[in-house]
Amino acid sequence: MSAQPRVLATAIFFLGAANACLAADLTQWAWRNPLPQGNPLYAAACSPARCVAVGEGALLTSTDGESWSAQPLPDGLQYAGGVIYAAGQFVAAGGSGYGIATSTDGLDWTARAPGVELNAVAYGNGTFVAVGPMGAVLTSSDGASWIPASSGSTQNLAAVAFGNGRFVATNAAAAGKGSVLVSTDGVHWTPAEAGTAYNQAVTFGAGRFVVAGSGTSVATSTDGSIWTEAPLGAYANLLGIAARAASSRSATRVRSTPRPTRRRGVPAPPRPARRCRGSSGPRGASSRSAGAAGSTPRPTGCSSRRGSAGPVSS
Repeated sequence: MSAQPRVLATAIFFLGAANACLAADLTQWAWRNPLPQGNPLYAAACSPARCVAVGEGALLTSTDGESWSAQPLPDGLQYAGGVIYAAGQFVAAGGSGYGIATSTDGLDWTARAPGVELNAVAYGNGTFVAVGPMGAVLTSSDGASWIPASSGSTQNLAAVAFGNGRFVATNAAAAGKGSVLVSTDGVHWTPAEAGTAYNQAVTFGAGRFVVAGSGTSVATSTDGSIWTEAPLGAYANLLGIAARAASSRSATRVRSTPRPTRRRGVPAPPRPARRCRGSSGPRGASSRSAGAAGSTPRPTGCSSRRGSAGPVSS
């Protein structure tokens, strides 16, 4: 029996080494490599003073975009899938206790909207709109008090963006009719057919929305209702999309790197589809910014956090 404690201690030592963590008493662990932490990051946003990146049990801040510091997530928010800076505050959307967290400086956060799980948040026309699994939609005029709204969908709403006086939310679980939802106020929503499948990202820039997902094309629209497909030339699983704001040469950027499996509720498409985030446009803000600093590759598939598939009711 005397050999057993030695074997156990050796196993714990190598477990800690493999995960690049350090523990003094095996109850409190800290990242050592990579620094400042190694969890997946899903989205980022910047105020004039500071940038914030959020992810799976992770919240990082930076004043220059190069050096990042890990910050504690607010109590009740175990992960965040999206973050924006609008109306003088950061607003992060996530879940596992609370669905929203807000901060004026990116350092001190307050958890809000208990009992919901959300994927993304956008701002426009003086209104915050957050979307999530099972067609969840919440709206707020101040970021502090949130009111549920009916999207008319039971699908996983993966991303949302604002532009040209309306919000567009993407349906990560559907192709064809209902693959996006459109609203001018965040409360009343209408399904529209973008022509693309498993839409996991949306952005607004240069006067138009661009939706991306899995397939051989993206789709563009000026009003969110009438869409034109733009061929990519090859099949791709697009995870994120961003637009360069306020420029006639505005361009989109997409990411197709696989990631870990914590994105919730997106059913596996014919090929591995992924979900990601849009970005801010010149007239609104969205949390699904592509290329959040330090994000870790995530493979295809989703766990229970991201809603479930079901028919869209129009």
